[in-house]
Amino acid sequence: MFFPNYYSVAPNERAPCAYDDEMTFSKDANGNVFLSIDNKGESFSIGAATGVYGFGGGDGCYAVNTGGVRKLGFSDAASASTPAISTRIQFAVPGDRIINFGTGGKVYEILAITNTQMQLRNIGSDGNSWYQILKAK
Repeated sequence: MFFPNYYSVAPNERAPCAYDDEMTFSKDANGNVFLSIDNKGESFSIGAATGVYGFGGGDGCYAVNTGGVRKLGFSDAASASTPAISTRIQFAVPGDRIINFGTGGKVYEILAITNTQMQLRNIGSDGNSWYQILKAK
């Protein structure tokens, strides 16, 4: 599936730490894309992924260290998506592998991107597909 057909949350339905992260994407003169994250000290993680980030417990906020600028690795999407539902581009996040909230997955497929938002999909450590919408500040 390429849409949240089982479960989705409304804005601000989860803990505040799931909504306050600031992700900054930048590009250098060689076309390399980098990501830095200010998670305000905590990131949201699903319970199945807390061990990936060095914690134990259920869904909740954890003091994940997202410090540093990380170079993203881009490739063609490995999923069964089509151009009608995806850009067919994915990127891998090194290090803690987290963007906004932790699923344990490290590869994010860009489903759609505009000047004001980016829709991502990844497969979490629980085997489920997880979707995120990032909005420009």
